[in-house]
Amino acid sequence: AHAIRYHHTRWECFIDIEVPYQEKLYANLIFLLDRIDALAASSPQNNWLAKKEYIYNRLKGLKDTFFFGEFVDLFLEASKSEEFWIAMDLPHLENVLLDKRKNSSEEIKLDSKELITLAKIFAQIVDAKSSYTAEHSYGVANLAKYLAKQASLNKSDCQQIEVAGLLHDLGKLQVPDVVLEMTGSLDDESLSMMRHHSFITLQILRQINGFEQISTWAADHHEKLDGSGYPFNKTADELPLPSRIITVADICQALAQDRPYRTSQSMSTIVSLLEKQANMGLLDQKIVALVLQAPELCYRLAKSPSADLR
Repeated sequence: AHAIRYHHTRWECFIDIEVPYQEKLYANLIFLLDRIDALAASSPQNNWLAKKEYIYNRLKGLKDTFFFGEFVDLFLEASKSEEFWIAMDLPHLENVLLDKRKNSSEEIKLDSKELITLAKIFAQIVDAKSSYTAEHSYGVANLAKYLAKQASLNKSDCQQIEVAGLLHDLGKLQVPDVVLEMTGSLDDESLSMMRHHSFITLQILRQINGFEQISTWAADHHEKLDGSGYPFNKTADELPLPSRIITVADICQALAQDRPYRTSQSMSTIVSLLEKQANMGLLDQKIVALVLQAPELCYRLAKSPSADLR
């Protein structure tokens, strides 16, 4: 956390800051790389190789003041080849990073508790995009976990459903804030932007080993049993029980929450809508029935996502 907090702090200013030396180094390294990217953006040249001398000249003047001198020397040494700079251009950068990932043997292994903790951090980031979605992901995760337990799913599936609920809106990080905050009906372009987010969620999560099921369950939360949902237009045969549970939890939580275009709905209104959609063949009737068995509890879980059911 210190490395993030101080990543715009000059090296010479760390004398008066009580932070472990290693964390000062981390912060300053991030500052250096952040500044290199900023210098590249301000350079009059169009490609990274052409920007090289401009960046070098600026960095040399910031050595030992803005940046730890050894870091500057290491960067100058590491970036001598033209290949380094060519690879930084966007057309090549993605392929270079993919190759590095393929050749890397480093893996971070998390147990279930650590995974949920990490997922909660990402959920906080997503929900912070808008005051109207604050704690939405927490509420969906808690309600989905409850419904999964009521549906007698095993412990592992319940935990994975909780993670999927926490991460289901990860793709909204690419949706402009102005779209999330719209108070009226979305126009065609804004609606298309919004409908991207489930697909983006899938693309992000499917890259993580062990997230094969989680990525699918999370990305299915706007699908309907009759194929009228989005973005994959899946039908009942393609939607597993966890996906159906998260869809119901997402609808419940969204309706229970204030949104820019309406206020929070009562549980009786939510129940009526769920029953209507279940009777139309859009939602799983068995999952909706679980909500109807304990509507006030489900409402509390959706509205009070800090509640812990473990």
